[in-house]
Amino acid sequence: VGINTTTLFLDEITNGLDAASAFSISKVIRSGLETMDCMAVVCLLQPSTDVFNTFHRLILLSDDGRVVYSGKTQGAIPHFESLGLTRPDEMNEPEFLLRCASSPADFWDEESKGSIPESISSSSTLAESFKNSDAGKSLIAEMDRVASEEEEKTESIKQKQEEFGKLPDYAQPLRRQISLLVERGFTLVRRNPATILRLIMAAFFGIFVGTLFLQTSSDAKGTVLRSGYVLTLIFLAFLNSCMAPIDDLFHDRITFYTHRRGSFYRTASYYLSQVITSFPVGQGEAFIMSVLSFFTVGMESHGGWGFFYFWAMFALLTMCGTSVSRVLAYSLPTPDMAQNLGPAILLLFVMGACYAPQYLGLPVWLRWLGWISPCAYCLEGTMVAEVYGRTVGSEQGSEWASVFLGLPRIPYDKAPAGLATPEAVMGFNAYMLFILTLVLEIAGCFLLHHSQKWYGPNTKRYQVSSGMALQIPPWEKSCSEASSSTEVEKGDYTNGSAIPKAQPAHLTAKDTVYEVDVPIEEEQPAAEDTEKASVSDQSLIEEDPADSQITAREYGQVGRGAAQKMLLKSLLGE
Repeated sequence: VGINTTTLFLDEITNGLDAASAFSISKVIRSGLETMDCMAVVCLLQPSTDVFNTFHRLILLSDDGRVVYSGKTQGAIPHFESLGLTRPDEMNEPEFLLRCASSPADFWDEESKGSIPESISSSSTLAESFKNSDAGKSLIAEMDRVASEEEEKTESIKQKQEEFGKLPDYAQPLRRQISLLVERGFTLVRRNPATILRLIMAAFFGIFVGTLFLQTSSDAKGTVLRSGYVLTLIFLAFLNSCMAPIDDLFHDRITFYTHRRGSFYRTASYYLSQVITSFPVGQGEAFIMSVLSFFTVGMESHGGWGFFYFWAMFALLTMCGTSVSRVLAYSLPTPDMAQNLGPAILLLFVMGACYAPQYLGLPVWLRWLGWISPCAYCLEGTMVAEVYGRTVGSEQGSEWASVFLGLPRIPYDKAPAGLATPEAVMGFNAYMLFILTLVLEIAGCFLLHHSQKWYGPNTKRYQVSSGMALQIPPWEKSCSEASSSTEVEKGDYTNGSAIPKAQPAHLTAKDTVYEVDVPIEEEQPAAEDTEKASVSDQSLIEEDPADSQITAREYGQVGRGAAQKMLLKSLLGE
């Protein structure tokens, strides 16, 4: 049946079998249980005497499910005989016990003993008599002993938790969470047709821009054209990395909300997996655009390191653009709003790059734009590297760029000691691109974690411990009692309120947690108010559907907007 099985539950295993086959199966089961040192709970209908005597213990139930006997099999007949019930000689033991459980008066001899006592006249009173008998008291003592052992085990577990720390909140450790999410993310990237389309667009942009600025000269006019090429490529690379992933991020955000409500993984695990899985596509775009345009335009490679610096700056720029897309997707409610706001942010950052050559001529209050723009850092770093170590006309390239291009933004002679050389400026711009990306990623993770409260399904999920099966259900108590004396665990968005009135849950297994669908009651309108239900759609939509007859699970699945539509249809009688 299973590995390390300790208990078997067998229901009506002898139905349709003759007496010999039923007895043979019972012997095999008993022998197997003794060999494996485990137990079985078996439900039988009309067993023979041989099958009946195979079992060690007996639980006899009345028609209404009350326990009228529980104990050793050999002690069942003596127990009922001690109550004054006599088994006829022609009746076998199992049949006598079954009939005693349903109609004990049939076995009371009124002629010799008088009228049957009230304590054994019915199945309900027979169950009470069992509790007060020696067999019942022995069973209660045994159950108390087991319960005491369970309490000791519980205290021992709590003590071990205190000694070795709190049990983990998640089934998998952080590394395993990230591994699983990264595997899932790469699978989605491979299946997404937009991945190939993005790489194709990057190749098209690289060829188009490279052809537009084909083989520019290294003189002053050509260097100015090269700065235009860099600015154009910055705009296209940042646009592609910022706007392309937004729809996919919004779509996957819904899946994240569902998984996160189940505590499958941490928000940080999911966000880090998003960063890892988006990295290859973004870097592929940066590499394709750089390779197809850099050499076509005729940029200075300076023995090779010039191209690698150019590629590194655009790789950092695409990483920054992807982080901007995540911030937009996790801070705004709809993709349309992100698609509309994204170009505005893109324009702001590109303007920061355009202002870079005139930085010193800008008002002080506007200079901040150049320091938060990743495009400005990319433009400054690549152009400083472009003119580094060569001449433009008759002047040294770095000096010419400082005078005619306004790059770097702070001239070398006015810059701090750490930024007084081209090498320092190139390193500083790469460093600032990395810092901007890091800040945006941290902000994106923070926004994602809190966006579930802002945009996630606003449902009430109740979890009930199965221990409540032995208690009065909380929905039968008052709200004040339910909130203080029942084993209710708060869901993601429960506010501590008691569970509203609902049908009793069927809870059986110990230490198992079940989700309970809780219908939210609605006051039924009076007859004279029925016509008022047909008011305008707008007024109905504005009403809060939280009190409508919709279960918590339905409310979580269809969302708030759909729940309003369901309420509208119910009020209109559709």
